[in-house]
Amino acid sequence: MYAMTGTLPAQPGKRAMLSDILVRASALVTSMPGCRAYIVLEDLKDENAVSVFEMWDDKEAHDASLKDPQVRALIAEAMPILAGAPGGDEFRVVSSTGPPPPPPDPFFPPGGGPPINFFVTFKRKGECHEWSEIVGWNPQRRVYLDFG
Repeated sequence: MYAMTGTLPAQPGKRAMLSDILVRASALVTSMPGCRAYIVLEDLKDENAVSVFEMWDDKEAHDASLKDPQVRALIAEAMPILAGAPGGDEFRVVSSTGPPPPPPDPFFPPGGGPPINFFVTFKRKGECHEWSEIVGWNPQRRVYLDFG
């Protein structure tokens, strides 16, 4: 397994903005193949510093995440908030006390599968709304429906 840390210096007074961007990044990348952890940390000694800890199956999975258009957009959003170049280190994971990965599910193949046709009926106060959507596969078995 591959791990890395990154320390990002925010401009004075903008750490909360940077933390928010990194929390959104965490929600995005933790559903990507190979991501085991993405933890956002605010430094207790430096009021402008935010750190991240990432753990991946391998470096290639991490590098692939950086090519995702949504990840690229979050990076672009964070760049003007930074007060300097980020620092960090890379690691080989020797041990982890987190939960073991879930066993493979034969019905839902790892890494994705074909789109799923999803039909929903919603009833509220005598109204009936029906949608039929094609949704993409999410490896963590979460289904996100966007009816916007």
